[in-house]
Amino acid sequence: MEGLTRGDVVWSGSPLPREGLVGWESDDVMAGENGSVRRPREKEINQKGVAGLLDLKSLTFLNFSNNNIIGKFPVAVHNLSKLEILDHSQNYIVGTIPDDIDCLARLSYLNLYANNFSGNIPAAIGLLPELRTLRLYDNQFNGTFPPEIGNLSKLEELSMAHNGFSPSRLHSSFTQLKKLKKLWISGENLIGEIPQMIAEMVALEHLDLSSNKLTGNILGSLFMLMNLRVLWLYKNKLSGEIPRVVEALNLTSVDLSQNNLTGTIRVDFGKLEKLSGLRLFFNQLSGEIPESIGRLPALKDFVLFSNNLSGSIPPDLGRYSALEYLCHGGSLRGVVAFDNKLALNLQLLMISDNLFTGELPNEVSTSLSRLEISNNKFSGSISIEGNSEESGRALPRNIISWKSLNILNLSQNQLSGQIPEKFGFLPDLVKLYLSDNQFSGKIQLDSLRLVFHNLSSNNLMGKIPTEYEDVAYATSFLNNPGLCTRRSSLYLNVCNSRPQKSSKTSTQFLALILRSGGSGKVYRVAANGFGDVAVKRISNNRNSDQKLEKEFLAEIEILGTIRHLNIVKLLCCISNDNSKLLVYEYMEKRSLDQWLHSERKAKGPSASMNHVALDWSKRLQIAVGAAQGLCYMHHDCSPPIVRRDVKSSNILLDSEFNTKIADFGLARMLVKQGELATVSAVAGSLGYIAPEYARTVRVNEKIDVYSFGVVLLELTTGKAANYGDEDTCLAEWAWRHMQEGKPIVDVLDEEIKEACYVDEMRDVFKLGVFCTSMLPSRRPNMKEVVQILLESGGGIRFFNCCGMAGPWKYAHEFFSISTLFKLLFHVQFVPVLREANVAADVRE
Repeated sequence: MEGLTRGDVVWSGSPLPREGLVGWESDDVMAGENGSVRRPREKEINQKGVAGLLDLKSLTFLNFSNNNIIGKFPVAVHNLSKLEILDHSQNYIVGTIPDDIDCLARLSYLNLYANNFSGNIPAAIGLLPELRTLRLYDNQFNGTFPPEIGNLSKLEELSMAHNGFSPSRLHSSFTQLKKLKKLWISGENLIGEIPQMIAEMVALEHLDLSSNKLTGNILGSLFMLMNLRVLWLYKNKLSGEIPRVVEALNLTSVDLSQNNLTGTIRVDFGKLEKLSGLRLFFNQLSGEIPESIGRLPALKDFVLFSNNLSGSIPPDLGRYSALEYLCHGGSLRGVVAFDNKLALNLQLLMISDNLFTGELPNEVSTSLSRLEISNNKFSGSISIEGNSEESGRALPRNIISWKSLNILNLSQNQLSGQIPEKFGFLPDLVKLYLSDNQFSGKIQLDSLRLVFHNLSSNNLMGKIPTEYEDVAYATSFLNNPGLCTRRSSLYLNVCNSRPQKSSKTSTQFLALILRSGGSGKVYRVAANGFGDVAVKRISNNRNSDQKLEKEFLAEIEILGTIRHLNIVKLLCCISNDNSKLLVYEYMEKRSLDQWLHSERKAKGPSASMNHVALDWSKRLQIAVGAAQGLCYMHHDCSPPIVRRDVKSSNILLDSEFNTKIADFGLARMLVKQGELATVSAVAGSLGYIAPEYARTVRVNEKIDVYSFGVVLLELTTGKAANYGDEDTCLAEWAWRHMQEGKPIVDVLDEEIKEACYVDEMRDVFKLGVFCTSMLPSRRPNMKEVVQILLESGGGIRFFNCCGMAGPWKYAHEFFSISTLFKLLFHVQFVPVLREANVAADVRE
């Protein structure tokens, strides 16, 4: 192997781009005994170290990326003096970069991102004269930006984002980086104003200084860089106005959001024919949106919420481009023209928190799933059937065609008239917010299956629908003097009407109901010769036949093809024109949700469980069982199955507290492992929905991992998934607790927190936080989740990772909890998991 003059060593998850490297070999090879060639093994790398594997003095290309390698920077690499490309990214390497890194003087490409390097970046980095690409992002470097980097006159890419540098400015030596094409220094504690030298980097194509502490004005000369394609300055403390003149005509993406910018949106943005994304939200911009922006042919992502914009909206907006993204933190939000046929591509349309007035268009996308216009100045009456009033119409007549609408938010405007009965014909509508308007008349929403709604502060009258006479909706009807209810606990006037049915019949029937869901109720039925069974009855409704039919068929398709110890058994199904029945095995202990949160529910069939806490050993048993069921679905089914609605109420328990995953009406089969499928609307429950799923409506296994992480947080804290203030949920609250360095023991469920279990509970809490990472790539898969849970339990016996028949083993025989956390989570908790925020995740 000594004689090898042109070759490489590669065994990474994804090969490095090889443009321009003519004649190089790309086989995944390794030096074996007697000069033979073989493929290395991860275990061998960690046991023997790189030194025992490398003896290739003429090696020019070395790629160790994405291999779970643990330890320090391999000293053996120092002997490879002819090395030109070195990629150690996505491993678990700790310590510092060697001070004598300059012994690799021929390096042109150095990639060390996503490791655990710490300390200062050595000055010797600046002594690599051939270096063109330097990637050090997602590590734990501290200190300041090394001025020696300015000596790298051939450098074309400098990516140092998401480290822990001390607050500092870029050194003046960076002015020598004339060939730099990409500068990514996001989340690095940069302070002061944007240095003028950056605007003098004429070759610059990608500039990302986001999530820092930069102040002052945006340099006008940045918008004069003719090669610039991406300009991201979001989440700083920049002030002043946006530069008036924009000549960087190659710009495709501009993000100036989350600053303190004032003034107007510049007309010159309308010259950027390649611009696909313009994000200006969370500023103090005022005035109108320039009409020229409405004519941009490539614009897809236009985000302006939370400013002080006013006036009319460009009539051509969306007419010349396939406007798709109007985003807010993972949801689509922005602006829309109200006097044309805009946005027939839109799935979500949100324009809240501005000063817009006007009317909605007569034609809107029939695939619209979310409409929010709250906190604006829209006025007029909503036209309904039989109402001849057309003037000031605020909603189009064809609202009945919006079959995919999930969320409708018209709150805090000046809308009047009656709530259209047509809302009841929207089969997917689950959230309706009409508060702080001037609506009048009766509430005619009996046929809707709303999960959340707010009709407060209007002029509504009559009795509220029976299905909403619940303390959970108490605040939804306040400040409507004409409304009444039969329940005095709702803080409304009590109606004088009498019940029409005897309470005896009602009570006897309710005793059979196990639980209610979005598509029907589940009953306990005594079946002759079979004991008790659970029967889910799906009632046919003319407004939602198609949706329920799809859920019914999905449940049969999924449960009819799989069998697993931790997945509920479907015994049979019955269907006719009037109803559909799904018959399952009966789960005596009902749902995990009832055991964890029953004290918050109204008394009913689960009342006997109030104030009875599941001890930790049972909770861990439940977690392992549910994880094994999901693991089987993701890794052992062909094609893989994504559950899509993992939550504690869909985790059922038998008499021995063995776990069964249930309710597969929203599950989806993928074509192949890891596929990103797209669905027409978001399916899931508040607090459990992965942010990227809500944003893109794309389905893969990682959305289940997120939801299961929320269940783990419920098990360890005893809190519900929607715990937190109005802007957070349990996952966000748990992450903040860890980020602030507070003791985890303080948030563990006091009812079951015993000294002998605290360590296990702490480990599972951490796992829940990592499973709910904002970035899907940071989440473990379900195999890894099962392994960690098993080890947390001190060696719980199991079949194999996904719970299928196999040899009995103890988890601790081949993994330790510390090793698993190092492998999966980079040794320490990385604050950037959420600091990157949803906006950044969209870009990646």
